Amino acid sequence: MTLEKGFEPRLARDGVTVTGRDIEMLRAIDEQGSMSGAADALGRSYPHLQRRVDEIEGAFGPLTTRVRGGSDGGGDRPHRRGT
Repeated sequence: MTLEKGFEPRLARDGVTVTGRDIEMLRAIDEQGSMSGAADALGRSYPHLQRRVDEIEGAFGPLTTRVRGGSDGGGDRPHRRGT
C-alpha cells in the first residue's frame, strides 16, 4: 500500500467554494488569453467554464476583464485589482 498526502486549497464565500480546479481554470484563461482558449486547453466546454467564472464572480467579485472582439480580437484577462 502506498500512502500519499496532499492538500487542495479551498476558499468559500456565499455558498460558492473555489478549488484548485478553479485556480487551474483562471491560470489557463491568463495563459490562453480567453475563456474559449482555456476551455480548449483544459478539455472543458466553454459554456460550463463561463458559467463557473460567472458563479465565482457572483460571490467574490470580478475575476476577469472581458474584451469584445475588434481589431485586437477580444479575449479575457484576469482582473487586476488595485492597479
